[in-house]
Amino acid sequence: MANTKVYGEQIVDGSITAAKLADGTIVAAELANNAVETAAINADAVTGAKIADDAIDSEHYVDGSIDTAHIANDQVTQAKIADDAVGADQLAASAVVTASIVDDNVTTAKIADGNISTALLADNAVTSAKLANNIDIAGTFDVTGATTLDAGLTVDTTTLVVDASNNRVGIGTASPSYPLSVELDASATWLSRFYNTGTTESDNGLLVRTGSEHDGTITLGAYSGSSYKFVVLGDGNVGIGTTSPSAPLHVTRTASGYPILKLTQNGADQYNTIYLQNSDSTAATVVMGTGGGSVGNASWANGAVFGTTSDAKVVLLQNDSAAVTIDTDQKVGIGTDDPLVQLDVRNGSIMAGSASETTGSLTLQNYYSGDHHLATMGTNHSSGGWYFGYGVKQQGSGTTQSTFSNFSGKRSFAQLFGDRMQFSFAAAQNTAIGTGVSGLSEKVRISEYGVAFNGDTAEANSLNDYEEGTWTPSIRGTTGSAGTHAESTSGSGNNYTKIGNRVYFQMSRYVTNKGSFTGKTKVTGLPFTNNGSTATIALSLFPDADYPDTRMVVAQVTGNSEIQFYDGARADIQHDWSDLGTGYYLNCAGYYLTDS
Repeated sequence: MANTKVYGEQIVDGSITAAKLADGTIVAAELANNAVETAAINADAVTGAKIADDAIDSEHYVDGSIDTAHIANDQVTQAKIADDAVGADQLAASAVVTASIVDDNVTTAKIADGNISTALLADNAVTSAKLANNIDIAGTFDVTGATTLDAGLTVDTTTLVVDASNNRVGIGTASPSYPLSVELDASATWLSRFYNTGTTESDNGLLVRTGSEHDGTITLGAYSGSSYKFVVLGDGNVGIGTTSPSAPLHVTRTASGYPILKLTQNGADQYNTIYLQNSDSTAATVVMGTGGGSVGNASWANGAVFGTTSDAKVVLLQNDSAAVTIDTDQKVGIGTDDPLVQLDVRNGSIMAGSASETTGSLTLQNYYSGDHHLATMGTNHSSGGWYFGYGVKQQGSGTTQSTFSNFSGKRSFAQLFGDRMQFSFAAAQNTAIGTGVSGLSEKVRISEYGVAFNGDTAEANSLNDYEEGTWTPSIRGTTGSAGTHAESTSGSGNNYTKIGNRVYFQMSRYVTNKGSFTGKTKVTGLPFTNNGSTATIALSLFPDADYPDTRMVVAQVTGNSEIQFYDGARADIQHDWSDLGTGYYLNCAGYYLTDS
């Protein structure tokens, strides 16, 4: 057939078939636009084998001319669809189903931002089986409903880690070791904060709870360095420095040089105290701490305070027994819990003073009025032992000072030394407190030598003995025997006084029956032995046998400790026993020396 156009009306229907056309006989250039209509093409007449590559493009399709019914399965592949050739507006609703999407065909690079929303996902449409092991989200991930994660969750490496296999959550760590691990490597900031922003009394903070109340269970702990610093056990005991507190508060410290507990009250004139009180309202309330200046008792200002605020005893224990007791009458007992006086010391001694050899002293004074004191006692290392003073005390240097000046009064001072005791006195005076007492001088001294007076220190002048008593004189003859001898004593008695080595005596006695005595008259029974000296004795009228005749008689103590009587005219003639009258008093007094 020559190159001649053949028009459609010249061709009988069905006269041209594919079998009558050689390959390449009809080309697109020989077909006028719209020359071939779909009505002229039998179903299945056009196949992929009859269409050359790139022979049909989108401009040759009428809208709706190709539908899914005309596309065999697997006919449309990625290689046959240009990039961006299929847009969302070209896909019918439900046109793309999961069965039509090959694994890995849809990636984040092929999904525009915001193209997939929860409204486009059916319930349970996204399951772990449809998701690869990891989901990486570069932007914000908002979840408004309930979400269940069967595997772990990681936010920014260590910001939040959920270890689902071990049931652990980590904040600041990729490897949580506990059900909740919070870690932070930073300074000058807090690791975490629990803050209830409510402002009412019922707004609680943080609750930490365990199911066990055993004392070995740590409900809350603070761990620093290599040890626990603070724990709260299941039984409520709190331990600081120990993990085994045996009391509601148990504080242990191994370091030295620091207080184990320090409580500070800020602000002036405030109490810094601890109150210990039993729930029983009648029990003692114990307070200890420091006193404020204007709060409470001003006299306690800035001082240490310990005691009770109730009417109860204060007891210091040693080995679980009372060592010191202050009773409700403010009496202090040491070694007793029932003091009888203001200071009651039992089964022990009191020691006080200073170790200084030149200034050490101890002073005990009675309270008189203000700073005035009457009686004083104490010790002084540099100038003697104990001293007792009235209006006088002794300083460590050994000087004496006045202790009152509110009236004029005499002063006395007694002091014990190693070898003596001295008594000093001063006239009445009004001397200022703390100044020397005028005219204080020694009046009596008692030493190993005896008693000396007015400052005399000589041994020879010391009174070393003194004695008073009665004695029983006996008037008898120097020879013969007593026989029926009898005598009687005057009501004034027979007395003696021994001062040093001198014996003063007196007697008043008479004979009622001379008995069988003979010889000379004598008196025996002197209280001390004469040392051989003789002394004249004052003698009243001698009871002569010829009474009322008078006879001058003298008496003396002889070396054999007897009183002998002599004729007044002849001192060498001893008075005869026969000349002694009966029934008359023999009165005499005198003295003699003794070595006893």
